[in-house]
Amino acid sequence: MTVGMGDLLFGIALTGVAIREKINRHRTALGRAPVFIDRELAAAAETHTKDMAANPRIYKTPGRDPHISSDDRTRPAQRIIAKAGAGGWRPEQDRTGEILAWGGALLNGDAPFTWWMGSPPHRQIIEDGSYTHIGFSASHTDSANEWVYAVTFARAPARPLFSVNSGRVIDVKNGSTANGTPIIQWDYHGGPMQRFRLEPVGGGYVRIVAQHSGKVLDVSGISTANGAPIVQWDWWGGDNQRFWAESYGFNELKLTAKHSGKVLDVTGFAEGNGAVIQQWDWLQGANQRWTYGVHRP
Repeated sequence: MTVGMGDLLFGIALTGVAIREKINRHRTALGRAPVFIDRELAAAAETHTKDMAANPRIYKTPGRDPHISSDDRTRPAQRIIAKAGAGGWRPEQDRTGEILAWGGALLNGDAPFTWWMGSPPHRQIIEDGSYTHIGFSASHTDSANEWVYAVTFARAPARPLFSVNSGRVIDVKNGSTANGTPIIQWDYHGGPMQRFRLEPVGGGYVRIVAQHSGKVLDVSGISTANGAPIVQWDWWGGDNQRFWAESYGFNELKLTAKHSGKVLDVTGFAEGNGAVIQQWDWLQGANQRWTYGVHRP
């Protein structure tokens, strides 16, 4: 069977989105933070699915580990670290994982996910709260008329949070390390005051930790009002420092403060440098949606 152009242009990407959503719904039900698509991890997944499709002995030879490349040497961690390195980063503590599936003449995200969930080692990777990003690929093995699937996982280092509205990032004003420093948006220049870790703190919530200061995003004064500014502060465990990180749309992120139920928001839909980050009722605005990665949306 010849693979159609539609599968190559749209089908693979849409299957990847569907699988990510299934993974994130399951993780959310367990109180885990969502994972986000990363282009280098996707490249690592694609390298292996193309190799599997071109060399089906990789996964059809009884007793052979299908995660090992056709060179009989390269393993998932090596592929992932190499591709991440090409993008200028390395997984924290080299924390990586990979899950594979194959079968079926038609692209289908349901069958691989169902199989993974029924396999304890694969399910463990999906449920691992230390992973922050994933990559997806599918390739067609023409000789067997079937698809092969791969999802790669990694714990990424601190990354920027880009506003979908402006393309600018969350920034600790002037790179200050002081408590109470305002949080604003600014052009991305790669500084550590623009990079954050989403660290699980239980119950599905995360704290958002600035790389340069080790302090966290905090709704000033534990306010529950619209317009309350976001500042950085020492972590003390308050609900105004805990955010529900929810996957939204295509690889976007909604961040909801636990104490107020309001979300991180760029004041007034502003697009300029220096606009204040505040909390506001969820309106689905582009100024309330974020992407978490090294690349501008």
